[in-house]
Amino acid sequence: MSIGVYIPLRNGGDWCETVTLPAGFNYVALDNQSTDGSADVLRQRGVDVRQTHELLGRLENWTATVRDFLAGPHDWLKWLFVADELFPDAHENLRQAIDAYPQARLIVCDYFVDNAAGRWPWPNLGETRLIQPAEAMALAVERGNWFGAPLAHCVHREALSHGFDFGDLPWVADWRLCLEIAARHPVLYLKQPVGVFDTARHGYHTLNELSLSASLEEGLMRVLAAQHYLRLTGDSTGHQHLLQFAEQSTLQSILKRASQRGITYTFNAA
Repeated sequence: MSIGVYIPLRNGGDWCETVTLPAGFNYVALDNQSTDGSADVLRQRGVDVRQTHELLGRLENWTATVRDFLAGPHDWLKWLFVADELFPDAHENLRQAIDAYPQARLIVCDYFVDNAAGRWPWPNLGETRLIQPAEAMALAVERGNWFGAPLAHCVHREALSHGFDFGDLPWVADWRLCLEIAARHPVLYLKQPVGVFDTARHGYHTLNELSLSASLEEGLMRVLAAQHYLRLTGDSTGHQHLLQFAEQSTLQSILKRASQRGITYTFNAA
């Protein structure tokens, strides 16, 4: 069993020099035409660095990274994005989890979030347990992106080898990938925190976290999860309840983001 930590790289700056690379993993970076020497820094630190043939968009680079993983020898893909950090015990915790739950094809770990307010734990699901597809879909409607940031994800080769899909919506692309896997395979929720997701250093996240379109993309993901739930269970009543919840949650999210941006909406009863 081998876990490859894959880094989609584009101008990583001083992160490449300072990030801790815990023992046990095999590190691979797909360098997307960096211009600041990031690739050379990681290469000198023992990371296997490959180059894209041309400058790719954000999701195209993720797709190329997965294809590079599938062409390689590793059993599991573990994401590590620029600005994030893995804890020293990450490999050991993942190895033990894989041994204990061999049927899992996606592992979702706890982690910490760094932002202007400090460091806080990502909301979790309680104790370590295996989550079957129907429950995973219901959770995606009721809790939103319970899979968390890509830092939390570790994906088995089998879950990707027959096709994978980031979709066309950039804000929820990682959620879409996990959702499609979870609709087909058991997911292991692992309580042990895997590392730190630094939102302040994630430029894309900072730029888009208050976007109203982000609420719409999240709402579409909830609806897709409800559709998967119906396909998996045949429970039309449960499906209708989930759809209603998705609609209410999406509206609440839009209003909340609007308020945070100083936008006020007034509704007239028709």
